[in-house]
Amino acid sequence: MIYVTLKRLKSIEKQLGEFVDGSESGKILSSIPGIGVINASALLAAIDKGQAFNSPKEFAVWLGLTPKQHASGNISKMGGITKRGDRYLRKQLIHGARAFVSRASCKSTDPLALWATEASPHQTVQ
Repeated sequence: MIYVTLKRLKSIEKQLGEFVDGSESGKILSSIPGIGVINASALLAAIDKGQAFNSPKEFAVWLGLTPKQHASGNISKMGGITKRGDRYLRKQLIHGARAFVSRASCKSTDPLALWATEASPHQTVQ
C-alpha cells in the first residue's frame, strides 16, 4: 500500500513538473530561490502571469503579506501581516523564504544569499 502511494506521489510530482516546465511563467517562477515545483504550480494556478495586478505591491496586498496599518491624525502604526487572501499560497511562500534564508549562509558568494544572511535576525555569532 505504501509502495502504491509513493508511486502515485511520484506521478503527481512529475505531472506538476511538466505543468511548470511547459509554461514560460513557470520557468521564471522556478528560477526564484525558495520557489520549487509545488510553489510554482500553486502560483500559476492562482495568478497565472499576474496580469490582474498592476504592481508587486498589489499582489502582496492580495496575498495578505502587507502589514496592518492603523492611522489616527498624524500617528500611523504598522501591525502584523493582514492574513487576507490565499492562506495556502501565503504559507507556501513563507516556507520557501524560510528555507532559502536557512540555507543562505552556505552560499556565501551569492549576493541574494549574502543579503538574506545579513538581514536575518537569527544570525550566528562568530
